[in-house]
Amino acid sequence: MKRLSIIIFVIVAAGLSATPSITVGDLDFQLTYRKADQNGESRNYLLAGEEIGHYNRGLFVRVFKDQRDSEAYLREAAAMVKKGDPSARLEFVRSERTGELLLECLLVPSKLKQGFAEWSLMRAHLVEGVGFVAYHYVMRVYFPGEDIASRVEIERKKMLGHFSIATFEERAEPGAPGQGP
Repeated sequence: MKRLSIIIFVIVAAGLSATPSITVGDLDFQLTYRKADQNGESRNYLLAGEEIGHYNRGLFVRVFKDQRDSEAYLREAAAMVKKGDPSARLEFVRSERTGELLLECLLVPSKLKQGFAEWSLMRAHLVEGVGFVAYHYVMRVYFPGEDIASRVEIERKKMLGHFSIATFEERAEPGAPGQGP
């Protein structure tokens, strides 16, 4: 009986300390960082086993108190990326599913010292009761060869639709009901 109660305690404790996660398409991102201050909140999510210094896919959520215009926000983000790397390839895409504006970005290794290419999608909008929320999905390819274009195209086809309709609801564990963006 004592052994059974220990097993039940371990199972319950594991459930109570589950890492919050967000699913986009078939990828389950786990919360790795959360910080709130007077300007809003930042949350970083990575795939299980990855860390911020070296990851293949990441999801970054920012809540802003003073922002209201999603198109202006995305255009400012694009301008900042271009200023940091003039060779960055940027494209604004209108989601076929939602009509929402998305920013697509590709940074190639010739301008990056880290030895990786980075492809990303960004979208932003007002969320009632939360504020202005920006979502940023990133795929990194370390030491890319000539196949970078095909790898990005595969990822783009896979994620563009999923990203544009994702609710970004945080769950306490995979498959559990969400708790808002």
